[in-house]
Amino acid sequence: STRLLGRGELVLDPFKISQRYLKRDFTLDLLAALPIPQVMTWLPFFDNSEMMSTKISVLYFIIIQFFLRLYLVFKLTSHITQETGVVAESTLAGAVYNILLFLLAAHVFGACFYLLAIVRQGMCWKEVCNLEEPGCGE
Repeated sequence: STRLLGRGELVLDPFKISQRYLKRDFTLDLLAALPIPQVMTWLPFFDNSEMMSTKISVLYFIIIQFFLRLYLVFKLTSHITQETGVVAESTLAGAVYNILLFLLAAHVFGACFYLLAIVRQGMCWKEVCNLEEPGCGE
């Protein structure tokens, strides 16, 4: 609603609203919502490739989607704050909302750390395998 706090005209035409959404925000929303890592594990051309490269490519898509989703949540929060001036009417609701945002950000960074640790562990196993028996990790 653009009429909130006297910030312009309220647009009611669905075509204009959809055109503005498609031009500005649709691409990020689509990339954040698509199940790219899940689809990548089912595609047949990854069966013949090296396992570590497949894991790393899926990892990058997961991390990108995590940060896209985090960006969209914080963008929505800043938009709410700009329009209304506050996130919530009561102090308790605002505190709970801020704690949830903090937990979401901590979850994203923790998940990225965990995924990177898994990749590092796989690389270490591959190096040890190559030391004990050359060519076994390929």
